[in-house]
Amino acid sequence: MMRGLPEMKSKKNIALITGISLMALLFIIQIVKPDQSTGASDVKHEGTPTVFVHGYRGSLNSFKGMMERFQTEREWGEKTLICTSEQRVAECESLTKEKVENPLIQVFFEENDSNFEKTSIELGNILKLLKSEYGYDKVNIVAHSMGGLVSVNYIQETRQEKEFPKVEKLVTIGSPFQGINKEVFQKRYGENDHDLIAGSLAIKELYAEKGNFDPHTKVYSIAGKISEQEDGDGLVSVKSATSMREVVTSDKYREQVIVSKKATHNGLHENKEVDEEVGNFIWGTSN
Repeated sequence: MMRGLPEMKSKKNIALITGISLMALLFIIQIVKPDQSTGASDVKHEGTPTVFVHGYRGSLNSFKGMMERFQTEREWGEKTLICTSEQRVAECESLTKEKVENPLIQVFFEENDSNFEKTSIELGNILKLLKSEYGYDKVNIVAHSMGGLVSVNYIQETRQEKEFPKVEKLVTIGSPFQGINKEVFQKRYGENDHDLIAGSLAIKELYAEKGNFDPHTKVYSIAGKISEQEDGDGLVSVKSATSMREVVTSDKYREQVIVSKKATHNGLHENKEVDEEVGNFIWGTSN
């Protein structure tokens, strides 16, 4: 009996140490882990959130400037979330715990050079999270370049699905709805096979599915034209950037061509005139 006592104490000590170690590990994980979807729904923001979707090979910097101008210079809204999705797993990081009117949400795709289908699935995962965890039944979207086509694909694919938020307003900025000339695309990106190239199957399918586009979604397409002699923003032609008129009914569609040497493809979302157009369309402001 006495000989077994030290052994029992030893086992208890090991169990105690193991338990403490596990608790410490869990505590460290919670400290290090960024604020994602868990508990973020405690703060209920006001107004329809506006989601910013970057284009092909875009980054967090793509809409950083525009969002900062909207928040600090214009006071049209405030950045509340940064949301990412990779391999169909979406998560959001909260930027504020304060109640916000007109929340601005930034989307970033970890795989930023994928095709339409994969990217629209990732966008769908993010927007689904915004509805399930944050209670957003509807959103506005501001999208640049390929982000516009991905957003249209999302609307078409989820129109009948209740777990996804509806898109109330969609702004497309330099989005190539008829694709990009193959030689121009190859020169810019070094690739000769992508959904963004004119005549691709993905673009044809987008038009084939135009009957599935939500008839209640209002669309504003903004195109760039760097000079009177040029046909577009240096990458996307005006005709391609305004071809959503073939998908959306005329009463829900409007377009604008920005003629300026600063209206380059990557300069459009840094253009103050574009800011004005987006703000007026989304929030009805004219200042």
